[in-house]
Amino acid sequence: MADPVFVKDRRHRVLFANAAFLRFIGGPRERILGCDERHYASPEQRKIFHRRDNLVFAGKRDEAREELMTDAHGVTHVIVTRKTLCRDAAGRAYLVGVIRDVTAQSAAAAQAKHNLEALRRAQKLETIGRLAAGVAHDFNNMLTAIIGSANLALEALPEGHAAREEVLELRRVGERAASLTRGLLSFSRRAAARPRRADLREIFNGMRPMLQRLLPSRVSLQAALPETLPPVRLDPGRAEQVFLNLVVNAGDAIGGVGRVLVELADAPRGGGGLPGPCVLLTVSDNGEGMDAGTKAAMFEPLFSTKPQGAGLGLASVRDALRADGGALEVDSTPGRGTRVRVFWPAADGCGRAAVRRDDSMRRAARRARVLVIEDDEAVRRFVVRCLARAGYETVEAEDGVSAIERADRRGFDAAVVDVVLPRLQGPQAVERLRERWPRLKVLFVSGQASPALARGGAPKVDFLPKPFDAALLTERVAALLRSRV
Repeated sequence: MADPVFVKDRRHRVLFANAAFLRFIGGPRERILGCDERHYASPEQRKIFHRRDNLVFAGKRDEAREELMTDAHGVTHVIVTRKTLCRDAAGRAYLVGVIRDVTAQSAAAAQAKHNLEALRRAQKLETIGRLAAGVAHDFNNMLTAIIGSANLALEALPEGHAAREEVLELRRVGERAASLTRGLLSFSRRAAARPRRADLREIFNGMRPMLQRLLPSRVSLQAALPETLPPVRLDPGRAEQVFLNLVVNAGDAIGGVGRVLVELADAPRGGGGLPGPCVLLTVSDNGEGMDAGTKAAMFEPLFSTKPQGAGLGLASVRDALRADGGALEVDSTPGRGTRVRVFWPAADGCGRAAVRRDDSMRRAARRARVLVIEDDEAVRRFVVRCLARAGYETVEAEDGVSAIERADRRGFDAAVVDVVLPRLQGPQAVERLRERWPRLKVLFVSGQASPALARGGAPKVDFLPKPFDAALLTERVAALLRSRV
């Protein structure tokens, strides 16, 4: 199709227009010729056209640039007009213009720019996430020793001892710090998964002060929580990620004064494609709402309606729910707010399962020999002390190379191995040790879910996230020794 072409004089009157130009502006030739742009351009557009026309008539070079022009159907196009000064035989000046419609190209370029900016923000978040994961890993090492030693001290102190309250407070502070590191790891998406029975009311109430601080001051956080609620089996860190992203997104959608409402309820018939029974989380706001186009793209990574948004919040919510077997539904209307409903399957049975900690779990069936490979000295001392109290013979090493060097002909029944080690990573050290003792049983420990484990080879890996206490450690080692390789 030919490009629209026109010719103007110094008074901005159109002297010639081809058929493509007339189709574009939707006017008959007799109404266009001899007149300026008043029949097909707004006053604001005409001012812009005349200013550029005058530059051309003054003999200055006109740089082709994007302009907006509305066609006969009321659709605004992005156009680029190349304007050239010509003269007739008598020396009269005329302006010849050729219009190119670049609406599609302009939209694609704008989208590409948005995607690039979103990618850069995502890369910044990834960098921050790596830093957070590193800090959390070091904190979990310290907390393993702090919380574990506090528990050992509580076992040794009799009831009524003057120091018990101080040690209890030390453990409580350590557990709060452990919750903080789980938040850091959830942010970095490197949290070690810990599915367990959980009460969503407890998870929300623990986060509520932080969630209110994250909302704009003009937005209030309200909650409707039932007196009783079935437990769910999920990873609390992932559930915290769901609460965090949904509440923050709801607050961002409110332009002025408003409220974000969090509701929890029993859903015996299920929902979101899940059969019952389920537990339902509803997060609603009275904000701007979403149109159909926004709803269709809201779970796409890097998609965001916020100028500084990374476009990762709802995508991470969906991933977290998939990992825990959940589902969600979104109901939103422009001008009427948004309601997100999240369904988690209720845990089988009722109440939280008690953890077995009988003497048979604590006591070694025989004097098993356990190799402990841990580079953090405080954690290594704690693990060795716990295993020795449980009746195990221990050999300790600060890294994988030292462990191989200290291995003797007697070998080991089991090994407790940190994933991230200097000189030789934990999984690689285990591979070397199993060349000599193929039936060596291994319990990996780490402050974060490490990619090194995924490359370790075996489809099933015994893994214990940090921080852990003495009882849990000895239980896991005893269960490992009873298992068949």
